[in-house]
Amino acid sequence: MQVFSSPELSGDGKTVYFGSYSGYLYAVHSNNGTERWKFDCGDVVQSSPKVSNDDKVVFVGSGNRNLHAIETNNGKEVWSYRTGDMVASSPAISPNGEVVYVGSYDKHLHAVWAKTGQRKWKFKAQHMVESSPATSPDGTMVFVGSADRHLYAINTQTGGAIWTFRRASIFESSPVVTPDGKTVIVGNNDGFLYALNATSGSQIWKVDTSDMVYCSPKLTADGKVVFVGSNSGLVFAVEVQTGAVKWKFETESVVTAKPGLSPDEKTLYVGSYDQFFYALHVDSGIEKWRYKFGQEKVANSSPRASLDGKLVFVGTDQSHFNALNTESNIKGSCTVKKSFAAGYEVETRSEDEDTSSWAQVPKKDKKEATKEPEKQKEKALKDYNQL
Repeated sequence: MQVFSSPELSGDGKTVYFGSYSGYLYAVHSNNGTERWKFDCGDVVQSSPKVSNDDKVVFVGSGNRNLHAIETNNGKEVWSYRTGDMVASSPAISPNGEVVYVGSYDKHLHAVWAKTGQRKWKFKAQHMVESSPATSPDGTMVFVGSADRHLYAINTQTGGAIWTFRRASIFESSPVVTPDGKTVIVGNNDGFLYALNATSGSQIWKVDTSDMVYCSPKLTADGKVVFVGSNSGLVFAVEVQTGAVKWKFETESVVTAKPGLSPDEKTLYVGSYDQFFYALHVDSGIEKWRYKFGQEKVANSSPRASLDGKLVFVGTDQSHFNALNTESNIKGSCTVKKSFAAGYEVETRSEDEDTSSWAQVPKKDKKEATKEPEKQKEKALKDYNQL
């Protein structure tokens, strides 16, 4: 079962959360991969978990149509909110921590009260919402893309649209907002990365990536540079103010997973369908090192570095959740701090073997999914395109 879900860290960095197509949300110790708890979401978990501002609850969507709120200390469900279809979108939390926003294949963006799981409002798009929402820094707007080819800016108080931005293709990429709240950046399957005025929705610039942009952009903390991958296999570093391309790096296959940054923002981490995981110099795009995952590839899981920067966590499409040791890397090689297979005895591996597995989704937890998300999405898009 694939690990398309991206890892999330607890506030103290001691726990890492991730979902799997096995239908479970896992909480594991970040230093060694041992399981703290797991929660049965009832269907595939493509959504990435998000921890509440007070670190007491983790939110995640699943294929059983629900948004789940789960206690971080024991893995028990606080509440579940049911949408009209599967939830592949990852939740976002309002700056004040009071509201959770999440998209659904039911064609809506849902706003849910974080404490109770009651609906505040829901916004109807014209097609499914797989894109994950992003809020403005002041919490007055939430932005989300849809398969109806629109990016929406929505008033968080009323749930009404402020503006829409339409393209010729669908939005699967998730938007990001600059720290000053002035600019929204998002990719589109038409092959462009767009920067928009957050207040009006007017286009500021666009960058041609040569192929579809399923990948979601990643901003530096100061909001001056944005990174994004493309189905062209290229990774771009773009100046936010001007849209000028600082550098680009070529992998050997499509890049769909959002890149990640080290805590000091000197290293950019990115996975590719070419089965390699790359570490690049942020300033130049020059490769520091790469790691080959054997027959596995980083599909949708976005890498996340530990708070001290010594580890970087990422999932692959072959059941593995990995912790890579960033301190021991040299170009062309990588080591793992610990190899742990959840639900199995730990195996000692030689240096010649693939040691990327730090935690593996246990076979005994793998159950028949009630839906096949990719096939379902393809059918929905085909039906929509025939309208």
